[in-house]
Amino acid sequence: MFDDSKAKKIIETINAGGTGKLSRSQIVVGLVNLRVVFRDLGPDDHEEVDELVAWYKAARKDKTKEVMDKARLDEVSAELMAEFDRIRAEGDARAEARIAAEEAELARLEAEDRAVYDDDSDVYGEDESDEEGKEE
Repeated sequence: MFDDSKAKKIIETINAGGTGKLSRSQIVVGLVNLRVVFRDLGPDDHEEVDELVAWYKAARKDKTKEVMDKARLDEVSAELMAEFDRIRAEGDARAEARIAAEEAELARLEAEDRAVYDDDSDVYGEDESDEEGKEE
């Protein structure tokens, strides 16, 4: 944890035009707040959650430090965020496909219901022609 808080100062130095040694692990802590990400995900997004946790853990294991200037920090940050965004986009695509499938199933069920009630017979099984014959 001390290493992560120290990284904040190093990033400030880099952003001010200097250089500093950072690892991907330190950078990802500053880029991604998993609590916020998980709050935005629903209970059906467990696959995306698993992928994001695996990605985050892998990034946190990369403790190899390199000297970075602003351009290199921006490059590494962009690489990390591109991977994060890819996982989120795949999760969004799965969610959209799931919603589309649910909507299609609902439309199919509604069509079946309409077909049952739109035929010529009465809901209770009495044919309309029987009613007409009784009135005469």
